[in-house]
Amino acid sequence: MRVDIEENHLDIYKSLAKDINNAAKKFKIKTNKINAGAYEKLLFNTGISVGKKKIELVNHLHKSIVKTFSININKVKSKKALLSGLKNNLSILRAIVDKLRSINHYLEESLLNEIGITKKRVGIKSKNQQKILFKKKYLGKRDLERLDHLVYGLIEKVIFLDKKLLKGYKKREENIVKRKKIQTKDIESILNKESEILMHLEAKLPPTGKVNLNLIREKVVHNWVVRIFALLSGFENEFQKENIIFQRLKGNEKIRKKINKKIKNILREKEKLLRLKEQRALSMKKLNIDNEWKQIFHHFNAASRL
Repeated sequence: MRVDIEENHLDIYKSLAKDINNAAKKFKIKTNKINAGAYEKLLFNTGISVGKKKIELVNHLHKSIVKTFSININKVKSKKALLSGLKNNLSILRAIVDKLRSINHYLEESLLNEIGITKKRVGIKSKNQQKILFKKKYLGKRDLERLDHLVYGLIEKVIFLDKKLLKGYKKREENIVKRKKIQTKDIESILNKESEILMHLEAKLPPTGKVNLNLIREKVVHNWVVRIFALLSGFENEFQKENIIFQRLKGNEKIRKKINKKIKNILREKEKLLRLKEQRALSMKKLNIDNEWKQIFHHFNAASRL
């Protein structure tokens, strides 16, 4: 079976494999623990634009995943010492992924709608519709096959991964293709794919209470980390496309002014509306939370977490 791989994605995953191998050669338990200070400062910094914050978070995510998981487990003398640093790093990684998901949520549900790129979503009226919404998938069969193929490629390229794992994956023939012309209308699809990849990535980053020595057994850890690397490369490929579109939008003076204005005023505007709706609701005998109020609160909550 042939798998289409974009040239840009191929470059990303080869560069990632190089970073992983370099980090593995320098790995030391003492220096593998990530300092939470710099990350916390960025996570809670509301003084920079959403776009710039996302770029910095993606850079931190890349560096932190490479630093955390570029480990030749066979050369680790103290698994308990490794576990301590791993718990620390996973906590930080989960916080970064959560913040990226919040930013994406804001971009998908509020900003793009505010500047007229996407249409308003119709209010969800039933529990069945909610179930359908939550089950909707944005990564198609080809996307998943591509990620699976990248897992195989990473096992081949990363020096410390057990090559016996290759038997568990189908080798697919690569068909290198050029990236299709990216259009502004593609932004919603790109953000949706990013969010789904981040969801899968978060599932691969267990909370500290679930981390134990069983997780870093050789047979487990190699399967685990290679999936994380593949998801990272998939996310970075979509993020690269997103950057192209937003740079194009920023080049449009009218759109740029709209974006800057909306980002600057979004919290104040939504908060005022939320308070008005709340006052009206409190004056009623029965509390009736309508779709408009839900949407305002939804947008306010998304923006307030940025």
